[in-house]
Amino acid sequence: VKKMSAALLDLAPKVGFGPDALAQSLYHVESSGYRSATALDIVTKSAMLAKIGQSDLETTTNAVVAVMKTFPDIVGGVTGAIGEMNATVGAGNMKMQDLVNAIGSGALVTFKQAGLGLRDFGAGLDIFTSRGMGAQMASTRLRMAVALMVAPSTAAKKALEGMGLSGNQLALDMRKPDGLVVAMTDLRDHMTAAEKKLQSTGDTAAVAKTQVDSLLTKSFGGARSSGTIRSEERRVGKECRSRW
Repeated sequence: VKKMSAALLDLAPKVGFGPDALAQSLYHVESSGYRSATALDIVTKSAMLAKIGQSDLETTTNAVVAVMKTFPDIVGGVTGAIGEMNATVGAGNMKMQDLVNAIGSGALVTFKQAGLGLRDFGAGLDIFTSRGMGAQMASTRLRMAVALMVAPSTAAKKALEGMGLSGNQLALDMRKPDGLVVAMTDLRDHMTAAEKKLQSTGDTAAVAKTQVDSLLTKSFGGARSSGTIRSEERRVGKECRSRW
């Protein structure tokens, strides 16, 4: 305790945060299982990130720890986690505090369970914030959409089958490299094919599109949830892939 106290007192003037704020940051790091030099390194780099990003130190530290705990194999450890966070903020229309709040929504765990990575989360977040949606709301809706792709209801499976997709196809897609891009591309291609099939039987393009959009809505729990998927699948090729 004496060593860590001395280290925080020495660190304070270097990073621009007082010892009390650094102690609060250290509390969360230690509570997550990191000790000694590793814990101090996380606090130091989180403080630098918060200072540069003008975000709250305690919640920023929590976000950094969340990234490291959710994706323990991230290249570069704490430095790699912070680098990815900076890249996400740089690509999207958000500040560091916005990203920190979005990570606090719990979406990372859902993405991890679906086989997706931190860049998948950042890519989706960047697209929606660039169109004016708040980062925290975007994160929540992305979490809901991914969860629905992993475990669709009986009605959703039937709607997906109407577009030529099996009930677990999108879940399998997300476990491939660049999983979010693969899943959204697969969904978009099946939607396009379904529209063409309807047009070949006599429906106009507008009617075919309306019917397929209805299937999409039923697949993802209603208009609000499906709106997230609709936005993403239509931009996946040009924008989401560019986040890699």
